[in-house]
Amino acid sequence: MDGRESVQASLHEGADNLGSVDLAGWRAVVESLFDIDPLETPFHASIETFRLGEIVFAITEGSSQLFVRDERVIARSGADQVLVQMYTRGGFECSIGDQSHIVEVGDISCLDLSQPFTSKAPAFAAFSLLIPRRMLGLATDGGVLHGRVLPAQLARARVLGGHLRTLAQASPIADQFDRDVLGMLTATLCEAAFVGRSQSPEAPGDTDRSMFAEIGRYIEANLADHTLSAERLADEFGASRATLYRMFRRSGGVASFIRERRLDLAHRALTIDPAARERISILARRCGFKNEDTFARAFKERYGAAPTKQRNQALRPR
Repeated sequence: MDGRESVQASLHEGADNLGSVDLAGWRAVVESLFDIDPLETPFHASIETFRLGEIVFAITEGSSQLFVRDERVIARSGADQVLVQMYTRGGFECSIGDQSHIVEVGDISCLDLSQPFTSKAPAFAAFSLLIPRRMLGLATDGGVLHGRVLPAQLARARVLGGHLRTLAQASPIADQFDRDVLGMLTATLCEAAFVGRSQSPEAPGDTDRSMFAEIGRYIEANLADHTLSAERLADEFGASRATLYRMFRRSGGVASFIRERRLDLAHRALTIDPAARERISILARRCGFKNEDTFARAFKERYGAAPTKQRNQALRPR
């Protein structure tokens, strides 16, 4: 395979590049990411993608359409990634909750695929990156990045935009080793651009941000341990409870953050490999929950379905 794959296949089993597709084909390609509503006729879309290590780089264009990522789409996909995009034609309007903002041509946006949003685009062309959240240093707190936009006039947006254009030229001719290296370089650049300096006055300083990245990695590595807690993190990293509260305030606190990451881990297991048929009680313990009942209640509250029902839905042919 030459590295050109459909987005859906890049996330899952692998397939040939699709190029130009009709509406049915387009929906099949992006169903793990969005529901699509065309906004004009005739409809057209094309896509070319490249696997850059763990990152998927996509070059797309299409007619006007609405991209919807709601709780139903999130529940069926299990994606643990962020979507970084630069539109080279058209731009889009992004809606998150009751807030909307316009993303212009040349702006670079970041959206967390564990969170709902919709985007409305006129006829467009875009570069897109699907990046595992753990590659972005903050490791996990998508709330910090969700909806962040780097305006085109910022120097770092220009550098990142130039990198995306270079990827479009270099990816087709790169061998697999170079594509893997390009993936690492891309993740580092995106981390620096989006995470390295926050525009929010409530964001942590450089020292807190560095510690938050370390704590995020520690949490990811210890999700299965049900003793993981704010007290343990405070002891492990020499941080006060006040510091931890400030770091994780956007996520509802340390306990809420850990619970959400555990639920993400369980959801991926149920949707990506449903045929494994792991007992729910064993899955609950593997994801750090003390018992099955606590896990089932939290899972249903988050995803609107019991774990067993979620797995059965994932097993149904589409």
